Amino acid sequence: MRGAPLLLCALAVASCRPPPLSLSAPATADADDYWRLHRHHTRRADVYDGVESRFFVAATWLSPRFGATQSAYRQREERLVGPDATSLPLVAADEVAFFVALHTNEWGWNHLERTGSGGLFTTRLVTASGEALVPSQIERVGDDPRYETLYPDCREYFIGYVVRFASAGPRLRASDNHFTLRLSAFGRAADLDWELAP
Repeated sequence: MRGAPLLLCALAVASCRPPPLSLSAPATADADDYWRLHRHHTRRADVYDGVESRFFVAATWLSPRFGATQSAYRQREERLVGPDATSLPLVAADEVAFFVALHTNEWGWNHLERTGSGGLFTTRLVTASGEALVPSQIERVGDDPRYETLYPDCREYFIGYVVRFASAGPRLRASDNHFTLRLSAFGRAADLDWELAP
C-alpha cells in the first residue's frame, strides 16, 4: 500500500498536464470551446534570481485550431460578421505565433520588441531537434483592451506582445513531438513547452 500515494500523485500530475495539440485547422469551430482551448494553449513561468523576481510570463500558442475557435467566439460574443469576425491577431499560413503577456520587475525592462544589442530579452522558438528560430516580428500591443478581453493574462502591470515566426510551421511538422518558446534575460530563462499530437 506504500506505493498507493505515489501512484495517486503521479495520476494527479498527469491529469493536470495539458493535452497534445494539433498543427492542423479544424473542419468546424465551436465558440463554446474557446476558454477550454485557451487553457490548453497557454503556458506560464515565473523567473526569480534568489528571492528577487525578474519576470513573469504567460504565452498562448495561436494554433490554427485556436484561431478558428477564437474567431467563432468573437462572432458570437461581439456579433461580428464576415471579415470582421477574425482571430486577434491574424496568423498567416505556416506562421507560428504567440500572444505573450510579460511583467518585469522594473517597468523600463519590459520591451520584448527590442532585439539585438538594444534589448534585454532574447526570444527563440526551439524545435525538438534543438534548432533555435529567431522571431520574424515582435509587435508590442501594450494594454490594448481588445486583447485583454481575449487573453486575461494581459492584466494590470503586464504588457502584451505578438511574437511571430514566419514559415516555422513546416519545421514544427518535421520535428518530433514538441517545441519550446524560450525567453532569456538577466542570466535566467523561461522555457514554455507545448506537446504536439501525432
